[in-house]
Amino acid sequence: GIEAAALMQDAASGSRLITVLEFICSVFGVAGVALLQRARVLRSRAARDLILDARQIMLAGIASKAPLESLLRTLATKYEQAAPGLRAYFHLLPQEVENSQPSEPHPALSAVANSKRAMSGEQNRPTGWIEPVVSSTGRQLGALEVLLPTHRRPRPRELELGEQIAQLGGLTTGRIQADQTLERLQALLNATLEESLAGVLVVDAATHTIRIANPAARRLLG
Repeated sequence: GIEAAALMQDAASGSRLITVLEFICSVFGVAGVALLQRARVLRSRAARDLILDARQIMLAGIASKAPLESLLRTLATKYEQAAPGLRAYFHLLPQEVENSQPSEPHPALSAVANSKRAMSGEQNRPTGWIEPVVSSTGRQLGALEVLLPTHRRPRPRELELGEQIAQLGGLTTGRIQADQTLERLQALLNATLEESLAGVLVVDAATHTIRIANPAARRLLG
């Protein structure tokens, strides 16, 4: 009747597939159990493929020096596609954003100050949750804010995927920051060598090839 039609519609959207299949198990017995196990395997495989695909996109973006904001938005979009109805947003601490203007941190950032997941909304009427975004060394970089379409508890699969997306966002942010720091140090080194009155040579120990010679060294060597 009406309840069965509603369940089938929900299953088609993918948001409550396991719940629907558990209902089928109670009706069809062993055959339903096999179907449920198969669905869980497919769901796990789909989640794994999503993370692998997202990781490849992040690596390609880092190699091409894509803007960090664009990469994080791509990650959030991948998550939204895998969990229809949810909305996801990355928020970085102001000091973690290059050339950012002074501003008040987003409220989501204070909720995960202890680098642990935090629920948002009232206890019995949650509106979403917040995943911490940390670097590979455990330094807090920001937060992933996830908004639910209705007041309900988040499902285990949504939490698991959200945690993995937040981790990938932290690794991506940390890698881009490291590259930016290296570029700044390289530029500082080059400027220092160019302006130095002392001759500086950097020689490859294995090949005895001169790798760096500043202007003062080139003048001395002729």
